[in-house]
Amino acid sequence: MAEWSASPAVKQELCQLRAGLTDSKARHLDTALLLERLSGQNAALRLQLREGREAQPEAGGAESTLRTSRSCPTSRADKENRRELPSPSEKPCTPKKPHAQIPCSGGQVNAGELGLLRHRVWQLERELEVEKRRSAALQKRVDGQEAQLKASEATDVAQLRNELASLRTWAKQVRLEHAAEQATAVAEASSHFLQARMNADKHTVHGETADQLRHELKREVEAARLLHKEELRVATAELSAQHTSNEFKEELAAAEVCRQSCEESRQKAHLEEEELEAISTLLRTEVIQSEKAMHVARMENQVRCQQVKDLRQKEAEEQQEYNSLALDRDRWRVCSASMGENYHREVLAAQLELSAQNQEVSQACAELRSELTAAEAEVNPLRTKLQEVSGENSSLLHEGRSLREQLVESLREASRNGDRLLVSWERCRAASEEVSCLKAELAQAREEAAEVAEALVEEQSQASDLRCRLRKSGLMPALAAEGTPDPREREAVCKSPPLWSPAQDLWPKVPSSPASSWQPPCSPEFLSPKLERNQKRKLLRSRRL
Repeated sequence: MAEWSASPAVKQELCQLRAGLTDSKARHLDTALLLERLSGQNAALRLQLREGREAQPEAGGAESTLRTSRSCPTSRADKENRRELPSPSEKPCTPKKPHAQIPCSGGQVNAGELGLLRHRVWQLERELEVEKRRSAALQKRVDGQEAQLKASEATDVAQLRNELASLRTWAKQVRLEHAAEQATAVAEASSHFLQARMNADKHTVHGETADQLRHELKREVEAARLLHKEELRVATAELSAQHTSNEFKEELAAAEVCRQSCEESRQKAHLEEEELEAISTLLRTEVIQSEKAMHVARMENQVRCQQVKDLRQKEAEEQQEYNSLALDRDRWRVCSASMGENYHREVLAAQLELSAQNQEVSQACAELRSELTAAEAEVNPLRTKLQEVSGENSSLLHEGRSLREQLVESLREASRNGDRLLVSWERCRAASEEVSCLKAELAQAREEAAEVAEALVEEQSQASDLRCRLRKSGLMPALAAEGTPDPREREAVCKSPPLWSPAQDLWPKVPSSPASSWQPPCSPEFLSPKLERNQKRKLLRSRRL
């Protein structure tokens, strides 16, 4: 019972576990929001990639116009100068490759982080399943212990009730036997007295001599003295019997006290069972809540997996588009090479015509330079946007690391919750040990009851021995008919105060109850058989009351 005083501590631990579960749910929601935010940022990066890829063919068209417009050199130096002219336009195209590849690398980093997050989520699911199994095993153990406790308490209570019923029946039997023995003793005394009266009447009828009456009177006086002594012995025996009956009553009171203590222990055990049932209901509700949270987390994980699959499909589509753009670029390079060869041929064939068109070419070069400056002005904001995207990717990496740290903290909290569950299981085991101690105490109480029963049996055997001795000693012997007394002397003896009254001395000293205030008469006329029967019935009724 000392361990169950710590039930508030168990409740506090349960509250802490609930708080931990709510924190873990909030963190799962935070991770879901972060994933949604990452998906939104990836969508913005994809849009920027598409815009950059659409800008690449425009730059290629500008280069082709440059090469076509510079098809009028007059000498090899002019050709070399004209061939060197497109180099500045190609330079901004070469650094575009890493800038275009930055989002792809950011996407790869995000994919790796998503893989780590999936692995962490999988580990968390496994740990939650293990915790579910542990909680189910603990619930099974608690239910088994409750069933065992209920069965053992039911058997113990039934045995105690049977023992109490047997003790009550045995006490009733002892009382009935004692009353029957006292009634038989009174009946024997009354029969002896009636026989003596009949003999005296016969002696008066016959009218024998006074000497014989004197001798008989002397003998009667001696017999009365002997009877008085034997009555004193019987009174002492009755006092001892009353003492033993009082001891029996005290033992019965002690047995009643033991029964009350057993009932109190049973009530305490019932209260403990109610507390265990309340704790089990709390654990069940928490398990149900955890299952619901797991179901919600699984649904969220499924949604996230679907989002990740969509992201992978989009990345594959973008990779295909990028590959197609690379093929187009290679084709454009081949076409540019073929166009260069054609250009050389055309230059060798049209040197005379190109001399006249130098002025037009200079004007076209000026226009092309202005177009190149405009193209560079368009490319610069794209570069700044790509740099911003790289900065956002670094911030996303930092957020992913913080998410990892939060997941590690949640795992630590889950391990702490498992340790708390183990502590609660140890407390349940201590409670079962206390129940075993209570069972041992019940066994000791049963042994004490058995010892009391043995003592009662010994006292009953002693009482039976005393009865046998009284019967063998012949406390009420019959008077021999040796002459008839004188009627005057007989009347004097009858009028004198009696030395012994069987109704007063042999009658048991029963305490007067308010229900029956009857007292036995002192005259010898009540010793008729009908009066004796009525007396026995009233005595039994008073005893029962």
